[in-house]
Amino acid sequence: LLLRRGFDQKEVALEAVEAISSESKTMKALIEQMLALAKSTEAMKLEITEIELLRFAGELAKQMKRSFQIAIDVYGDEVVVMTDKQKLQQILFILIDNARKYSNAGSLITITVKQNGSDVTLSVQDRGIGIPPEDVPHIFERFYRVTKDRNRKTGGTGLGLSIATQLADAIHAKLSAESTLGVGTTIHVTIPVLLEVSQYEN
Repeated sequence: LLLRRGFDQKEVALEAVEAISSESKTMKALIEQMLALAKSTEAMKLEITEIELLRFAGELAKQMKRSFQIAIDVYGDEVVVMTDKQKLQQILFILIDNARKYSNAGSLITITVKQNGSDVTLSVQDRGIGIPPEDVPHIFERFYRVTKDRNRKTGGTGLGLSIATQLADAIHAKLSAESTLGVGTTIHVTIPVLLEVSQYEN
């Protein structure tokens, strides 16, 4: 744009600089997530500990509230799970960050913890733009982007949920999603409560 129309038009120059800044941020996010993906595909050593899931989610939510100035509510059942704390933290960070990116400014993100028999479901719900029904089954695929415009505005790279999926596989958890256009999206992380430490080593 600058090369075609020169530097003498202030509005054109500002538009071009904003576009360069936006693309630079997207590229930075892509490189960072590529590095994270490379690390997650290596043989991952798991450090299994007991986690009080509701408290764990509340502590991470508090940190992200301060960092991003976003509203997050956390509630549900207090369940103790045996899993890798760092990897679960990475998964939850990705899900909250995605909810933040695709929500309207000031809207609430809700995290819930619910036990269902031998499993516990950790859900992250936003009240954002939502995802078309035909795209929902594909959002966990590597580099999948719902629309270019959607990701250009948010800096999305199509890698975050893929990384979260690989991390979830490593700790025997499962990701699923439900979404309604214009209403919002909920991502569920289903974690086995009663999994023994030895089962992670198989």
